[in-house]
Amino acid sequence: MKKYLSKRNILLTLLLAFIAMQFFRIDTTNPPVELEKDFIQLTQPPAEIAANLKTMCYDCHSHESRYPWYTNIAPFSWRIKSHIDNGRKHLNFSLWGDYPEKRAAHKLDECVDMTTKHWMPTLDYKLMHGRMSDQEYKEMATFFKSAKTSKVISHNFDYLLGSWKRTDDEEGNQTYESWRKDSDTKYIGQSYTLNGTDTISQEYMTISKPSEMWMLGVQIPSEPTETMFSLKTMDANSFEFESQENEFPNLIRYEAKEGRLDAAISGGDMVIPFTFEKI
Repeated sequence: MKKYLSKRNILLTLLLAFIAMQFFRIDTTNPPVELEKDFIQLTQPPAEIAANLKTMCYDCHSHESRYPWYTNIAPFSWRIKSHIDNGRKHLNFSLWGDYPEKRAAHKLDECVDMTTKHWMPTLDYKLMHGRMSDQEYKEMATFFKSAKTSKVISHNFDYLLGSWKRTDDEEGNQTYESWRKDSDTKYIGQSYTLNGTDTISQEYMTISKPSEMWMLGVQIPSEPTETMFSLKTMDANSFEFESQENEFPNLIRYEAKEGRLDAAISGGDMVIPFTFEKI
């Protein structure tokens, strides 16, 4: 019996068990990220807090988990995967937009408690990824408190829908713009300017989300393709789309106000404002 329980045999058995464990690999596939539901996109924290959220929270509490080299080694990988699965189940920042208001408020209270007491992230995570300073914990807790009372950003463009007429047009001109919603990820717009009965300019526009980012396409009838702009900023009733490659404009901004749209196109030192009223 002692022969079989020798140190050599025990070590060999443990080695074989360790090797066998490596055949049971964890699933490192992340679910797709929908930015319109993401906590950071919806609450717009300061850059420093957003960076700490990504580094200290999103690995276990979002669909943006990172899997460093050591997550390929069992049984450590099993523990890490368990952390991620349980973390997402308890709080998933990638699905924040799906949370009812009452649940979101409760989760924010928990976040305040965890950050105030420095309970999260877990100790083993801190050992591998570093830790936040007392001041960073305090600032994050303060942000979670403020997020509870802030209005959640609505990531849609429904305020564009309908027909609009420009009120600050050049004399003799009448400019109209209309938008309709083709789907949850696509809006179609058209703009044209009349001088008398003549159409002197016309544009076709789309706001769509072909992948993870909203894009604005603008096309005039004389051009074969759209000029594309990518989303720069967005809140509950305004947006900016930007294109560094386009000569003019390279920035397009819209803001919805009581029954009107304030818009502007700009590039370099030139800014052309537009004001539209609902018709």
